[in-house]
Amino acid sequence: MTLKSLASGFPAIGRGDWAKQARGAAAPSEPWAEGIVVNPLYDAADAGAPYPSHVRGGARGWSIIQFVDHLDFADANRQLREDLANGTTGLWLQLGGNIPYGGAYLGARTADELREVFDGVDLSACEIYVSGGFDAIPGVAIACALAEAMSVPHSQLRGSAGLDPLSIIAASGYIPADRGSSMADCVDAALWLRGAGSGLTPFLASGRAWHQAGGSASQELAFTLAASAAYWRELERAGLSTAEAFAAVDVMLAAESDLFLTIAKFRAARLLWARAAEAAGAATAPVRLLAEMSYRGVTERDAHVNLLRGAAAVFGACVGGASGALVIPFNTRAGTPDAFGRRMARNTQLVLTREAHLGRVADAAGGSWYVETLTRRLAEAAWAEFRAVEAHGGLLAALEAGHVYDAVTPVRQKRERRVALGADQITGVSSFPDLREKVPAYHALKEPFDIETLNREGPPLDLPAPGEGARFAAMVAAAKSGAPLRGLERALETVYDRRVLIPAGAERIAEPFERLRRASDLALFRVGARPPVFVALFGSAAEHTARLTWVRSFFEAGGVEVLTASGDGGPDELQRAFRESPAPVACLCSSDAQYAANAGAARALKAAGASALYVVGGAEALAQFSAADQRAIDRILYPGCDMLSNLMELHQIMHVDEMGAAAYEDYDLEEDA
Repeated sequence: MTLKSLASGFPAIGRGDWAKQARGAAAPSEPWAEGIVVNPLYDAADAGAPYPSHVRGGARGWSIIQFVDHLDFADANRQLREDLANGTTGLWLQLGGNIPYGGAYLGARTADELREVFDGVDLSACEIYVSGGFDAIPGVAIACALAEAMSVPHSQLRGSAGLDPLSIIAASGYIPADRGSSMADCVDAALWLRGAGSGLTPFLASGRAWHQAGGSASQELAFTLAASAAYWRELERAGLSTAEAFAAVDVMLAAESDLFLTIAKFRAARLLWARAAEAAGAATAPVRLLAEMSYRGVTERDAHVNLLRGAAAVFGACVGGASGALVIPFNTRAGTPDAFGRRMARNTQLVLTREAHLGRVADAAGGSWYVETLTRRLAEAAWAEFRAVEAHGGLLAALEAGHVYDAVTPVRQKRERRVALGADQITGVSSFPDLREKVPAYHALKEPFDIETLNREGPPLDLPAPGEGARFAAMVAAAKSGAPLRGLERALETVYDRRVLIPAGAERIAEPFERLRRASDLALFRVGARPPVFVALFGSAAEHTARLTWVRSFFEAGGVEVLTASGDGGPDELQRAFRESPAPVACLCSSDAQYAANAGAARALKAAGASALYVVGGAEALAQFSAADQRAIDRILYPGCDMLSNLMELHQIMHVDEMGAAAYEDYDLEEDA
């Protein structure tokens, strides 16, 4: 019997039939911020022509990068040596930077102090990345001074100097008054590194500023490419060839827990780079593409879920072609991550590369018609935005004109709105919260650290003007003589304009809900109980369990404890139960039919003194109540209502902030007496 004869007994199945079946199955999350609608089914016609081989990339592993961020020199040394001994290949010197990731900063501020941190470490055996920020150039100068002090040739250094002035200008709002000199110091440093034969790539165009501001994936790609183009131009003006200018810029993008979007974003980045290189006459210039786990997606609550977010982020980025990845330790919100947090961040990548062997497959997502389509659409949207930025005269001009702000703001607002409405759920925060979870304890230093030493400046420095590297050479010489980071940074300061260039606000999307949880924690600390809500249940468990499960999660997302009681005993019994409870507000929870069968319950609770009365259900549920009962109801709660606004209002009704504020008061009873 042939396969053909077996199939002859079944009706013919067309593409429309397959699409209908696929539409009812679980589908990838739609990238709403990109304006892309996900189809139920894709084929080769959707994906278009395959990418050329130099865009797809070859089979390779990736560099496992870890933060070096401990204030104590000995602990920082212990951490990085443990990391290097257990699979880490790159070290990110968290000197400060302009956009925090949580955690802490590296306490070393001079070349001698940094040498204590790197005691016993071969600088040539690992990659070095200097955190971007206003202290990036001074940080690189100190790192170069360290290499010379340790007799490591500059040619043996690998990694990135992290120079990214446009991102820092955007995030900080500080623009040099002399616009023409906004990148002069960075170009001067790049020329010195080139002349010294350094293996450090001077520029690292990062998408962090645009991502943290709330931008979409295509916007992050576009603005990062625009920054790269600005750096290429400046380097070409300084005398580098187009190919040399391209080689002097690496790219770092945020990797999110949205797996398919992250894969497509990193694939699109290579496509965009190749297109820009071709337009500039450097068609075969490859891009070194790095990934850092998204900080805006990190949560303080249910912190262990961050392990899953990190795994998804690295998986997506490395399948998308990243050459290196930086994972934020899951407990970073508790201060400087401890050894366990660092080990888990490291092992997340080790499992994916050594056990899952992700690095052995070239463009692993290539051929997936959905991923190919999403990649192409992201690239098209990013290229259109990139051209709009270029039409303004480049990224700096587009920032000053308000173009970037106006582009990112509606995306950010829609993202915040979706989180507030529960359309985008945050596990452990806005969905499935646990009021009994043990929040990771803050990781305190074993020995006190004088934080003021981070800002010491030393004697004033007189540096030459930027040019062919002479200014940076003087900084390296000063660093070798003991000049601290802040002193070197001060020597580069100029007159700045101050402007708001990109949207500012919460650094993490979970923050609004977590503020409510912290207020609840403080109330618990002060009065021994969380703010409670009285939930009256009617009918059998089958009639109220589904809505009770949902509303419990709703209230607990704001740190509000749910106290349940049966309402089947009639209005008088319901009033008695409410008055005996400590809750100031009440909520009715059951099926629509039970609401209709329990007339007077709403009025009874309001008459018993409920400051506010909620009902679980939408407009259909409200229609089951009499007019008199409806007048007693303050709010209806249902999936899709504004969770955040309702919870903030509930906190105000129950005076949660006032309860928690008292926790900060330190009464000296003897002194009062």
